[in-house]
Amino acid sequence: MSAVGVTLAILAALLFAVSASLQQSTARTAALARPTTERLLPAIGLLATLIRSPRWLIGLAANVVGFGLHACALHFGSIQVVQAVLVVQLLFALPLSALRRRQRPLRRDWLGTVLVCTGLVAVVSQCPPRGAVRSDELGVAVAVAVGAVALLVVAARRVGARPQARSALIGIAAGFCFCTTAVLVVSATAELPQLSLALPGIAVSTVVGGILAQEAFASGSLPTALTSMTTTDPILSYVAGTTLFVVVAHPDPIVLIGAAVLVIAGVATLANSPTLHDDDEQVLPQPTDALVRQL
Repeated sequence: MSAVGVTLAILAALLFAVSASLQQSTARTAALARPTTERLLPAIGLLATLIRSPRWLIGLAANVVGFGLHACALHFGSIQVVQAVLVVQLLFALPLSALRRRQRPLRRDWLGTVLVCTGLVAVVSQCPPRGAVRSDELGVAVAVAVGAVALLVVAARRVGARPQARSALIGIAAGFCFCTTAVLVVSATAELPQLSLALPGIAVSTVVGGILAQEAFASGSLPTALTSMTTTDPILSYVAGTTLFVVVAHPDPIVLIGAAVLVIAGVATLANSPTLHDDDEQVLPQPTDALVRQL
């Protein structure tokens, strides 16, 4: 069951990476070309433009299919394992970016890949199996997540003309939403075939997380947005897995610390790679068929 969950999580991560690559470039181009009057989340004002872009819609389709695989992965595996595996989005984004830029990955890219993969193997080996949901603590956790998202959005509004800082803060807020969605999906599927109050919560957290992701994409570079989302989500999911679910086994803290150091070092190496950065380049729209050939 755990192997099925990991496999589905890897496939979901691949689709999420494809979606991020397509949607970030489209959202960033739209934001630079047409500044909106929306004060809190300018990406909301860009939605009318984005939904007319075939490139963005292909990314949306990939994201929807990836969400379905992600939900199935959470059904078969523990939330700590599944959310940790989703970090490989950054690894998949690397070759996609290299193809788009027509260049080979650098040595530092391979080093970052090895560090992240080694750390993930260690995390997966130490994660406890899935336990029952502590329903009495779920409401408090959701309220904390809502408050954190609100504070992060306000903080992002106050950073002014620093696009990467804004992208990072909004990306962290999106990570809170994605973690909340994962927890609610596990809670809802555990009660099937009976319906639960978690179902409307899944819809709300998914929509809000999607809007925040577009805002992060439009505000800064792909590595800034993707790194902030893909590191926040598994960290919060691990905390949620150990506090909101019945823990039947306790991992070795030394191994977890070592794994965290490896993953953080690998993600930092990849996030600062020139292969992923395109902030200094003029982003131009590409025909959909040419983009599909590049992918």
